[in-house]
Amino acid sequence: MRRVLSDPLLAIGLLAILSAQTPISQFDVVSIKPSSPSAKPVQPPTISGDRLIMRNQPIRRLVWFAYEPIEGGEIVGGPAWMHRDVNFDIEAKGTAPINIPQAKAMARQLLADRFQLRAHYEKQERPVLALMLLKPDSGLPKGLVRSSFDCEPLIARMRTELLDPTSFQIPKGSNGAPVCMTTAGNTVASGAATMDELATRLTRPGQPKVVNKTSLEGRYEFRLQYSPSIPANATGDEPPPLATALQQQLGLRLVSEKMPLEMLVIDAIQRPAEN
Repeated sequence: MRRVLSDPLLAIGLLAILSAQTPISQFDVVSIKPSSPSAKPVQPPTISGDRLIMRNQPIRRLVWFAYEPIEGGEIVGGPAWMHRDVNFDIEAKGTAPINIPQAKAMARQLLADRFQLRAHYEKQERPVLALMLLKPDSGLPKGLVRSSFDCEPLIARMRTELLDPTSFQIPKGSNGAPVCMTTAGNTVASGAATMDELATRLTRPGQPKVVNKTSLEGRYEFRLQYSPSIPANATGDEPPPLATALQQQLGLRLVSEKMPLEMLVIDAIQRPAEN
């Protein structure tokens, strides 16, 4: 099944609903320049007031920002310069402060106008890691504690308000981890997260997507510690590998499968004129 993105302002899923709540406009002023080979620092697409800024990054990063979430976690096709080799400095200014959904829609318009981007969604068979209960008939694993925290108001605020990190006071669960999100790194913890959110956090770049097949609904407190790799000089005190840690600490397992996932397929893109 192919979904053609003829309108770059089409939002994706929830972003469409959120974007409809506030006016969408284009950036008034856009500066696009190739980055110097020795340019520093690197800055992924970032919102700052009325601006969207990206420094020393391939245009793939802006496409990802504009169109994520992408179910399959992949951008397929496109020339080599889009993915690597050529980095760009981009600064786009609007007429008023922008939030995340607005910035994404405006970035899609920028890509269509300045890079002549055309793309479509397409289902493709991909290997995945299914997150499942280790013992489906034994009830809730002891490493998962049900949470009654209502995340919807907090999530709505984080998605629609301006990106001022100091304006958010994230509550914590009884395990000391923040609610409504999962911590990154080799300790994955939350005071109130869904199994979908855990699966998303466990997905690593270049690795099969982790999909939730636990059938567990609602939000949970948990803490998972693992080692991405065990060094040759390991002392034995290191946390176990991910698959083992999931079984021992959360009563979950990963199973290799294949399933159709929606990818973002690049039909056409052109290098822009510098300005």
